[in-house]
Amino acid sequence: MTASKRILRRVFNVGATDVRIHRTRIITAVLVLALAGAAQAADLFTPPLTMDSEFLRCEIVNLSSTSRAVTIEVRNSSGTVLGSPLIIGNLQPHGVASTSQSNPAGVRPSYCKFVVEGAKSNYRASGCIADATECTAAAVPAK
Repeated sequence: MTASKRILRRVFNVGATDVRIHRTRIITAVLVLALAGAAQAADLFTPPLTMDSEFLRCEIVNLSSTSRAVTIEVRNSSGTVLGSPLIIGNLQPHGVASTSQSNPAGVRPSYCKFVVEGAKSNYRASGCIADATECTAAAVPAK
């Protein structure tokens, strides 16, 4: 009899068959907890960017091999969401999503917040100052 079986028998005061059942339950519980932690959301933020009359553009790419949920928010320096968040329930592998928000008078600096499914390492995200069509000034990575 192994040491782990002896310990389980003493702790739970059970026979050999019950030891196998308890061991299976413990292993199952550990796996469920480990997998639940892996599926949690993570947050990425860009550094603050100061814009005048331009837009703040926030972009993200999913580098993983599975579709994932992503939310993109443009926020001002007090943390208030500017405009409506962009919610993507199914960003495809290697898919790109972006949103832009114009600068309300006197609100600066602003930053991008990305709420992502899974590990941060599955994504690359950035923010930049843009005009109506493309990034024209500072581009910064989200971390």
